[in-house]
Amino acid sequence: MKKVAIILGVLLVLILFYLMNNGLLTSVKIIEKEIGPYTLVYGEHKGDYSKIVHVQKKIYETLAKDFKIKTTKGFGIFYDKPGTVPKEKMRSEGGCILEGKHNTKENIKKIKEKLKVKEYPKVKSITVDFPLKSKMSIIIGTIKVYPKLNKYMTKKGYKPAPALEVYDLVKGRTLYTFPVKK
Repeated sequence: MKKVAIILGVLLVLILFYLMNNGLLTSVKIIEKEIGPYTLVYGEHKGDYSKIVHVQKKIYETLAKDFKIKTTKGFGIFYDKPGTVPKEKMRSEGGCILEGKHNTKENIKKIKEKLKVKEYPKVKSITVDFPLKSKMSIIIGTIKVYPKLNKYMTKKGYKPAPALEVYDLVKGRTLYTFPVKK
């Protein structure tokens, strides 16, 4: 019985450490700043937002295989507020952000022959920077960040706007954003 208690205790500590490492205790600090511009290579998705990862993966793989471009930033744009639209009708876009030497007119022209590309403009936004360690970080971030962003928007009198999430794989961070609209 003592061994079982020790094993359960160790398991509980490991789970707690894992959750803490993925942002469980990270404070949510909202900052207003300009973000963008971004060149987005994307696909459209309709349905449960958690399934957008399949679209993002397809875009990443197509860029790597067909264009020899390995991106380090992904994104998701979420147009509908969960709970106000049925899950199967929620609209989103996801994919990769072109940067640096890959973000040229020549590359964009070639990519547009096979994939959708658009510009996300430089825009004043409310933002939260959150750890990105695993899929669990995204779940924890969604649970912690969006209620605070929505409350902040209401308090400031900002109109609802599509959410943009930028996943920076190099820095291990997710940037949650809403453009500011009065």
